Amino acid sequence: MSLTAADSSGSGADQVLAEVWQLASKVEAQLAEALRTLADSDLEGADVVVQADLEVNRLRYLIEERVTAELAPGLDEERLHLLIAVLYVIADLERIGDHAEGIAKVALMLGRPPMRSLPASVLQLGAMVRAMLSAGVRVLRERDVEGARLLVGDDDPIDRLYDDIYGEMIATMTAEPDTVVPCTYQLWATHNLERIADRVTNLCERTVYLGTGRIEDLNVSTY
Repeated sequence: MSLTAADSSGSGADQVLAEVWQLASKVEAQLAEALRTLADSDLEGADVVVQADLEVNRLRYLIEERVTAELAPGLDEERLHLLIAVLYVIADLERIGDHAEGIAKVALMLGRPPMRSLPASVLQLGAMVRAMLSAGVRVLRERDVEGARLLVGDDDPIDRLYDDIYGEMIATMTAEPDTVVPCTYQLWATHNLERIADRVTNLCERTVYLGTGRIEDLNVSTY
């Protein structure tokens, strides 16, 4: 069953879901643009991403107010599960937006031209995280329980690459002390990416909850 506005009755239900997907779309776009500004040293674009986070926050709290206003005794159980899931989902989406903002701030700190060229491995990590976020929104929207359970496995290769990048940058800073500041900034960006992947795992858990009515801890790494 697809998690669309038609799944629930009432105009309020339609509005809640429409705004959730609007928030998800904004966050995906925010991450994509943050990564682009980091790769291109686009300081003006990075500043736009930072400012856009205010709209993400506003929309998250608007949805939260709408959901809490609808909660009432005797609410249909399926609808109650949906509203509870939405409260958690919008918090994770808003935090993903914060991490994207953090990446854009790194672009601003690195300057133009950048203090240090961005390693290809960071761009690779960014592409992996973007793909995981896109898939996370898709399985949530479609209530794809099995897809959600499978998707959490994508967090392991992201964690491995993050650890590799961390080790490489520490080695670089040790061998070349003048790279300490730019490497530290770039590590901040990679940390934000790693945290986004963890937030997507949370979206997968909410997907399972919506599909089964049970809370499962899917964040069990094999790495």
